[in-house]
Amino acid sequence: MKLSRLQAALLALAAALAAVLAATFRRVPRPPREPSPPAAAAKGPEGSGKPTTLLSGFDYSESAGGRTRFTVHADRTVGFAQGAGLPSTWYRLEKVVLTLVSDRGDPLVVRSDAAEYDPRTRAMNLTGSVVARDPQGTEVRSALVRFDPAGNRLVMPAEVSFRRGAVAGRAASAVYGTITRVLTLSGPVTAAGSGPGAPFDTLRADAGTYRSMEGELSLSGRVEGVRGPDTLACDALTAHLLENDRVDRALALGNVSGTLVSAGGRGRYRAERATAAFDAGGKISGVDLAGAPASMVVPAEGEKPERRLLAPIIRLGFSGDRLSTADAQGRPRLERDAIRAGLPFAESITGDTARATFAPDGSLAAIRFEGNVLGATVEGASTSPVASYAAGEDRITLSAAGGRDAELEGDRGKVVGRSIDIAGRTGTVTATGEARIFLRPGPGAAAVPSFLATSRKPTRGKARRIVLDDRARTASLEGDAALWQDDDALFADAIALADADKSARARGNVRMTGRSAQAATSDPARSTVTSERLRYSDAERVAVFEEGVVASRGTQTARGDRAECRFDSANRLDRTILDGHVTLEDRATGRRGTGARAVDEPKAGTTNLAGNPAVAQDARGNVVKGAVLTFRKESGSVEVKAGEGGRIESIYQTRGN
Repeated sequence: MKLSRLQAALLALAAALAAVLAATFRRVPRPPREPSPPAAAAKGPEGSGKPTTLLSGFDYSESAGGRTRFTVHADRTVGFAQGAGLPSTWYRLEKVVLTLVSDRGDPLVVRSDAAEYDPRTRAMNLTGSVVARDPQGTEVRSALVRFDPAGNRLVMPAEVSFRRGAVAGRAASAVYGTITRVLTLSGPVTAAGSGPGAPFDTLRADAGTYRSMEGELSLSGRVEGVRGPDTLACDALTAHLLENDRVDRALALGNVSGTLVSAGGRGRYRAERATAAFDAGGKISGVDLAGAPASMVVPAEGEKPERRLLAPIIRLGFSGDRLSTADAQGRPRLERDAIRAGLPFAESITGDTARATFAPDGSLAAIRFEGNVLGATVEGASTSPVASYAAGEDRITLSAAGGRDAELEGDRGKVVGRSIDIAGRTGTVTATGEARIFLRPGPGAAAVPSFLATSRKPTRGKARRIVLDDRARTASLEGDAALWQDDDALFADAIALADADKSARARGNVRMTGRSAQAATSDPARSTVTSERLRYSDAERVAVFEEGVVASRGTQTARGDRAECRFDSANRLDRTILDGHVTLEDRATGRRGTGARAVDEPKAGTTNLAGNPAVAQDARGNVVKGAVLTFRKESGSVEVKAGEGGRIESIYQTRGN
């Protein structure tokens, strides 16, 4: 049977219509159709038409390049069209599962109570309780999620909550890249840690980014964090999560600052960059601070002022979630404020490296500096190979190393030793270990005996232990002590100097040697006095010796219970007076004498021996007795004076032929 042209055209039109319908049903497969829903049962957006199809299931997938991009499943679907039998232009879905496939790993699954799907743009709005979960265990929730397949993203214009492991947070809105698996959060963004593995309690920022594949949560803009009593503020923060959802490290950048718990207050820190590491239990194991410089500030406590540790790099070590150490590199410096001469003064210690240790309560215990250490304190400027600061005692100790001693130079001069302690509370300086001192002349050396400070040269000293108290203006030398300038010297077991009464005291094996006043015709020999005790008054220019006194000048030696040495305006020994049981001996002449008092006057070249009576005996055994015997050094003669109503007695030894 032949078909007419009209019949052939109708058949062609029917075939084309069948092809269109077949294409439509392949794109949105449907189970057996249920009765069409009443018009009032559902409403679509303007221009979507009327509900024409009610399906008990909905499955749809889209592919590109032979690979599936995403699939959609719904338990119930209402299709809208412009008329019966026409293709649907809009769908309303219930109990939706959106599966987004990525070549970077397992798919991202999004579930929602409901959704709206536009087959023309393939865009979908998921509503109700929308939950997106990736293979890494990240969960994102929002009341509205817009799936944009063209942009490969999920847009969440309303409030968003997210969680992975012990970290949970919220944001005002977000965009999730379905290919990159990057969640971009718009602020304010807040986050909180929960459980023992949480690295922080709370976080807030203006914006944030979560990279699921890399396991990184980045916050930016006015970032603030709290972890127990500790705080953090910075421009940006990135936390890294391992596959087991544990945070193993965090990086803070830009204007980093915060607080760390310490006794009596909060220790503050500041840096441009801070890197933190966390152990398997979520406890912090280390923090690296970097800046120009980075700083750790220990607050003032009691009489101790605020202390600041500054360095380009400071590495904080923790033990049991407690700050235990701080290692500083790049010429670290410890600073604190003080008062010097009534004006503000910044004390400091600087070295090649430094290591601070902290007590169990978090308070600073000590800091040790090593390598080319320089100090600036109220007591003076110091150099040493090693220095340490004991916070509890508020004490600085300068130490020798490698054959190089510690040195401290202040207003009074310089002290050198194997160890030098500077007590912050009292200002006392203690040098030990072959200690030496160089006291500069002038007002600063007012406590030094004038006979040891006659020139513009410094007065030198040494002892096993030297103590300087600049506040009390005293100095003490203990253990084989000595003070000297040129040929003038004072030796003793211990020597104490005081500015208040311009005095000096010495005890134990005292020995003083000095230049004697010069006679008109000759240069007198030097004078030396030894005893067990010495008291010197600079105002009177008198030195008093007690107990076992021995005074010598040239070949002449005198002994007594007590002696006074008087100095002239040129600080030369002008007169020596011995009292008590006095004996006199001249090795050159063999002459000896005894009496109650002896007065030696180097300038006059005489020695007067007084007694009741005074007795002198020469090398031949001749004896002379009187109230006063005058020995003249230059002539070798002896003049004898009798007391009132007294007499002179002479006994001469003769020898037969």
